[in-house]
Amino acid sequence: MSVQTTVVELKLISSGKVETRARFVLLPSGSVEVVPIGLRLEDIRDLVGEELYGREGLVGPQHGRAYLDAVRSSFQGSYLWVTDPFEMDLDEALRSDDPPRGEAATGR
Repeated sequence: MSVQTTVVELKLISSGKVETRARFVLLPSGSVEVVPIGLRLEDIRDLVGEELYGREGLVGPQHGRAYLDAVRSSFQGSYLWVTDPFEMDLDEALRSDDPPRGEAATGR
């Protein structure tokens, strides 16, 4: 039986195509794991930051859904944005389709 979880994805427009560059996955433990897709994890952290201001104040991955909501509200541009939360199979959500670039990436 598959386990469903809530995710948001970081999207960007590159060469006229919409590409997914990271997935933020709400784990059963309540924290969020950042899954790089075609980027290094450190580059995603540099872009997004370790903590963001949300409705509850400063939140990080350990704050779970509050962090997902803060990531979502912080990135709503026309070339770079984060999707609305949606449900996805947990194993699939934690898998990176593109091999990460660089040693700092820890995508699965």
